[in-house]
Amino acid sequence: MAHGCLPTRYHLQTCGVQCSDHCVMCDKSYENDWHVFFVFDKLASLWEVAEIWHIIKENQEVADGFVSLFFQLLEQLPNQQLLIFAMTLWYIWKRRNEKPWSDIDTNLRMSVHMAHKSLLEWQQARERASCKDE
Repeated sequence: MAHGCLPTRYHLQTCGVQCSDHCVMCDKSYENDWHVFFVFDKLASLWEVAEIWHIIKENQEVADGFVSLFFQLLEQLPNQQLLIFAMTLWYIWKRRNEKPWSDIDTNLRMSVHMAHKSLLEWQQARERASCKDE
């Protein structure tokens, strides 16, 4: 993601793949990293549920592009919000890929719920592993 290598339709086209440039999820807008993670319809409500939208919105207005915004958020978010941000990004991308490959359109709120659940499970697994090491 930070290298601008996710296979969005924009990146696929720049690599010579013949495909539509429309977003897999909304089929209206041009699909690039910015659109997939921050602009696609209803993403503001997803980030609000994750309690990060206000920080994203502030930085969106001054960012030079997706990678710039991504690194600004990595620098500014407190640790727990940073973990939620990373896991939510993963679930947004997972949700995006489920649409063309499996014709599954996961509810955005469910994506945030699954991101929180996966983060909690990961933190618990790390805690158990560190207890075993002691």
